[in-house]
Amino acid sequence: EGAFDDEEKGDEDFEEQVHECIREAFETCLSLMGLHLEAGELWDRYTNFEAGLLKEYRAEGDVSGERAAADRIGALFKRRLSVPLNDVNAALEVLSQWDAAGGVDVKAIEKGSIGVKAQVALRKPFEENIKSARGEENSSALLPAAWLKYVEFEESKKD
Repeated sequence: EGAFDDEEKGDEDFEEQVHECIREAFETCLSLMGLHLEAGELWDRYTNFEAGLLKEYRAEGDVSGERAAADRIGALFKRRLSVPLNDVNAALEVLSQWDAAGGVDVKAIEKGSIGVKAQVALRKPFEENIKSARGEENSSALLPAAWLKYVEFEESKKD
């Protein structure tokens, strides 16, 4: 019986190592593009990964795994809703569903996201100028200027 216990423990360790590798990959992606106004889908995929693990832990009756997954999901929402992304309203709607399911401190996260919509509104014209410049025939001249204006804006915000 002891050998099977060791093998099962080894499988659990391996699974957790895989989960950590996946998290590291998501974190790398977030560090590279998680602040982009259109990065909501990346945040969704990371959250859905953790939500899948939460379901597994619940099905297995693993209370500590369930708590850790819920904490990670809460932390992801907190981070996501502190970043100006185009889909703030959609993220808040998904967050409210987590509130119904329990396990995530929704009120604290919502409170931390209050100014994000205003930040999105400030950045949207810069994003639109960049998109517009990409579509122009002389984009090689327009695009750097559009990016420069955006960078200057961000530097002036110092947040």
